[in-house]
Amino acid sequence: MQLSFLPPYRLLAAFCVLCIAASFVLYAQSQNATLVNTTVILEGTIETPDGQPISGASLRIVGSNQGTYSDVRGRFRLGSPTKQATVRVSSLGYAAQEIVLTADTLTRITLQPLPVRLQSVEVRADISAEEIIRKAIQRKRENLRSVNSIARRVYTKMSFTTSVKAFLLRQVSESFMTETISQVYESFSPKRTTHTVVLQRKQTANFPPQANIASVSEIVNFLEDEIVIGSARLRSPLASSALDFYDFTLTERKAYSGKGAQADNNTVYVLRFKPKSRSFPGFEGTLSLLEGSFAPVSADFTPSQSTVLPVLENVHYTQTFEPFGDSARAVWIPTYLRLTAGFTTELGLVRAGGQVSLQSIVSNVEVLQSLPKESMKPSVTTSLQKIQRKSSTNAPRSAKLSDSVFVTLAPSVDSVDAQFWKTAALLEYTPKEDSLYRATDSVAQRLIARGRRTTTQIFDSTITAVEEALAAQQSSVPYCTSLSLFRFPLGTSATVGFSPILMQPRVTGRVYGVETALDWQQSSVRLEAMASEQWQWFGSVRLIQRLLSSEEGGIALLGDVFSRVRSIQPQRYGRLGWIGLPTDYGLFEQHFDFFREDGVSAGVKGVLGSLEGSLSGQWARQFSMVSRNDTRSNIPIANGDFRTARAEVAWNPNATNGLFGFTVSDTTVFSIRLSGTLGEETSQNLYFRKLEATATFIQPTFFTGYSPMYLALFAHAGLASENTPAQESFILFRRYSYVGAAADFLTPGISAVGGTRTLSLRAEHNFSDLAWRAISLPTYKGRGLEFILQGGTALFEQDTTQQAENSPRPSDGWYFELGFGIGRIPVFVIDFLTLRFDAAWSVGGREPGRFGWSVGMNFSL
Repeated sequence: MQLSFLPPYRLLAAFCVLCIAASFVLYAQSQNATLVNTTVILEGTIETPDGQPISGASLRIVGSNQGTYSDVRGRFRLGSPTKQATVRVSSLGYAAQEIVLTADTLTRITLQPLPVRLQSVEVRADISAEEIIRKAIQRKRENLRSVNSIARRVYTKMSFTTSVKAFLLRQVSESFMTETISQVYESFSPKRTTHTVVLQRKQTANFPPQANIASVSEIVNFLEDEIVIGSARLRSPLASSALDFYDFTLTERKAYSGKGAQADNNTVYVLRFKPKSRSFPGFEGTLSLLEGSFAPVSADFTPSQSTVLPVLENVHYTQTFEPFGDSARAVWIPTYLRLTAGFTTELGLVRAGGQVSLQSIVSNVEVLQSLPKESMKPSVTTSLQKIQRKSSTNAPRSAKLSDSVFVTLAPSVDSVDAQFWKTAALLEYTPKEDSLYRATDSVAQRLIARGRRTTTQIFDSTITAVEEALAAQQSSVPYCTSLSLFRFPLGTSATVGFSPILMQPRVTGRVYGVETALDWQQSSVRLEAMASEQWQWFGSVRLIQRLLSSEEGGIALLGDVFSRVRSIQPQRYGRLGWIGLPTDYGLFEQHFDFFREDGVSAGVKGVLGSLEGSLSGQWARQFSMVSRNDTRSNIPIANGDFRTARAEVAWNPNATNGLFGFTVSDTTVFSIRLSGTLGEETSQNLYFRKLEATATFIQPTFFTGYSPMYLALFAHAGLASENTPAQESFILFRRYSYVGAAADFLTPGISAVGGTRTLSLRAEHNFSDLAWRAISLPTYKGRGLEFILQGGTALFEQDTTQQAENSPRPSDGWYFELGFGIGRIPVFVIDFLTLRFDAAWSVGGREPGRFGWSVGMNFSL
């Protein structure tokens, strides 16, 4: 039995590789297909008359769409149904040839260069670059309207090397290689849907198979309007708004005799492009367009110097397009991609980096009027996290990645059929790659023999950690497994986990404890045991029984028996990830007023997509507790026996605030939560009721090339009856000094303002760092400081004049505060972590002129 601890340097290397995969891989779609090894391989080299290799040259079997491309050494491998085939060979700037290739023969092909037609001033006098781009954009629109569906076979090969160097320690390096063969189906009507079947995959022994599930056929496509790389959103030079973002220059015309040419020496326009402004990220490079049709032939490009790609550097793309379908309305499709890039990141005194190289070849294309229904959507879909786990006989084989993107694993995806790869691999292994496969296999065998963990096992642990971190954001979903720092399997269907508990309520002093979580099939038991410094004991037993569980949601029954310290104010963050530490009570105990609660509860909780609801009942005896320090008196509560019934419904509850702020997308985000409480204090027969609503609205306002400028609105309203006890009243929550929530106020005193009726509104507008970069102020790794304007207003009223001496007071009218924020403040030692500083002043209420501040953190990957 082995704990999920990772050596730090290998964890960082695994993190870098996962960042590269997340930055580059666009998952596609598919359906199970049968692999028939009836092909033979035709091999050879393509070179210039002086013996220089030609990379990216196209080879297509005459009369079919079967084809391939040459690699950087000019070598090619082409699958053919016969041992001899006539192949058309072409490359931009060279005369096309038709040549007969024979199996078991290494054919050397020499392409003759074609003359350049026009250069310099003569080019500009014929047609403007802007007019060429306008016609190309129009051609692209027609191109997309002229096709209903496409099916294609894709071969992808990726190799990368990681290295980790810690201060005063030797550098540790490791290399990886992956390959996939996929069948990709894409439909454009009634909506665009893609579905990839991963037919076969192969990887070095130090890379886990479950992480190699993607077809990388469309990592980038110049036919798209926007290309997303990490956090950057780059306009394509063929986007509808390309002329607003790019300067184009027509540099030359080249002769073209490739597929789609109307004659042996058609002309291609070669345009150089670069962003008009340094303030927006973009590409720079060359784009080749066929004269007459203005269809894209090839693109060679890199992100511009002012473009910031966290982790990535020296990114370079080469993409080739070819026409398919009827000659009258041929569809130009990206058929070859070569990508090279470096990556680097720093974590304190540890620096990790490496290189990645990727090639993707479309070997066969069919342009269809329609696809079979079963090809477009797998019959069973599950989450990406589940499909990444180790394969088993009943493991899910299909993943729904979005409403329009699916990926499926063929039954024989891991057969590693040597004969299949001999005829299916379209790129020849270099001697270095051959030795890499052998070396990683032998290293893995030696590690296993010594009882040590292999890199694949470390990757497994990393993926599990990532899954748990993602699940932590969905902790309200009732059918999630427990998140524990230490987890042990119990057979095949059960796990037991342990997490430490450390918190420091003002009424008890430091509290130590442990949570034990047992998960078995659809049932869970959570046990907590805690003791304070004064040997006060607390604990709870929670039972969870899942009744229904699916990808879209689930229903669970919950029951609790508890003796616990509870706060009047609601917690903001709960527990810190899978570590199990109660963040709010452990780090920010001064913001809370506590009481003791002993009792039982039962309820039902359900989730359906973005909708979440719960219904629960509780009986509890509640006691006031006295603060153990002199900073602030604890708010006294109404002691007694309370019976309460609560109902709650929420839409999109996890889409906004979090411990590290919220992520802003290009679409509007709306979240709302409604709750109601009916209660009774049984000894005095006092009844009370409470209604509460919170809402968050985030609207992107201006495109910046990275995360957009946005307007965020936060609203809270509440109404409680006159007999509502103090522990159920509303309090204006003051933001934490560190990692504070954006919805909270900065200036009020802690627990100073409250009542039984409330309405509060907060707003902020983030202007990003666009202005900072536009006026060329000093930047850190290409990015500047963000500027935020913010403000809020709140009204609190009390239904009764009977108040305890130190309880919160109404706001005496509207309470106002105004302030600003500075974001993207670098910490230097960790290049993907930035800080945000907020400051505000009160301009109304009992104490105008109060000052408040907060420092938060954001990840910028």
